Amino acid sequence: MAGDWIKVELALPDKPEVHSMSNALGVTPEHVVGCLFRVWAWADQQTLDGNAIGVTNVTLDRIACNAGFATAMREVGWLRGEEGSLVLPNFDRHNGETAKKRALTKDRVKRFRNADGVTREEKRREEVLGVGVGVSGSTSKDSSSKVLDISKREITESARRVLIFLNEKADRRFEPVAANLDLIVARLKQGATEDDCRAVIAAKCREWLADPEKAVWVRPSTLFRASNFAQYKGQLGAPDTVVAAGEGAAA
Repeated sequence: MAGDWIKVELALPDKPEVHSMSNALGVTPEHVVGCLFRVWAWADQQTLDGNAIGVTNVTLDRIACNAGFATAMREVGWLRGEEGSLVLPNFDRHNGETAKKRALTKDRVKRFRNADGVTREEKRREEVLGVGVGVSGSTSKDSSSKVLDISKREITESARRVLIFLNEKADRRFEPVAANLDLIVARLKQGATEDDCRAVIAAKCREWLADPEKAVWVRPSTLFRASNFAQYKGQLGAPDTVVAAGEGAAA
């Protein structure tokens, strides 16, 4: 098939085995490399693991287009087995589909690591220069995007802390999933603070938890719905009743 290939080392023409075969056959090392390629390419296409059952030295010589080539390969350890059952040692290192996959995977990993190294270096330069300062390969638009990403991450973390406070205050187990966090994030984006959210939670826990029918309302979907939250926040007492971050509310 088009695109098929075998793995050949760049140092192959200079290997002692090649020079030994060159001397034995009376040909140049380059000629030996060409014959080896013929043999290895044939084995890659016609065998599964380098075991050429039924193949004789004569057949291998014909494939290499050089008389005595099979014997020369055997003398340097690149061919083993008995006549009619020849074996290419370490076949899977350079030939066959598994070797190809390993070589291609190694190349992909190398490219990924090189690209990752460039990305990390750019990030380090941006951290040194500060967000919003132009560096080679970046633009002010890129910097603005980074600022927005940081802001979004901070708001999400604030929403998580509010949800944790709700779970602790109401003895609930609401998971930090979109269904529970999105409403809190929306209120924070509208200008509410973590303290506002905690104060609403504390107030409604005092008001509802003692009543089994109302206790089910102590949940993100009720507390942080836009119209509800605005009303609950408006019902709060003086500012000194607001629950400070990291502190529990009075029952």
